[in-house]
Amino acid sequence: MNQLIIMGNVGANAEVHKFENGRYAIKFSVAVNDYWTDTNGEKQVKTEWVRCVRYGKTGSSAKYITKGLKLSIIGRAAADAYVKEDKVFASLNCIVREIHFAEGNKSKEINAYEHGSDGHGGDSNALNEPDEDPRDGLPF
Repeated sequence: MNQLIIMGNVGANAEVHKFENGRYAIKFSVAVNDYWTDTNGEKQVKTEWVRCVRYGKTGSSAKYITKGLKLSIIGRAAADAYVKEDKVFASLNCIVREIHFAEGNKSKEINAYEHGSDGHGGDSNALNEPDEDPRDGLPF
């Protein structure tokens, strides 16, 4: 089973890409922090960036994925390698299946918009579209 669960803050407003077949990809990055205390008793933090992409029939949810917003993401992991300035880098990518908003008030508004109702009919903190991946080699 390939399942990735992350919680972090959005690094920049989401971007929307539309494919020729009418499908959409919403791209954004999430900063995930890891905290620990070193052997000297000093608190440490390391930030890892995860590139996320959400495929679906619409790109409407992108306007809610804004810089600084705290999200919980469920999806599948996809590793990627790229070359920049003659150096090879690796990145962790997430093909997003579910997005849960950690900021409650905004979640209800978003859920109601996505479902065309008063927000009832599922997790009121979730923004979920069908999990579709056109596998067309979308570059990050």
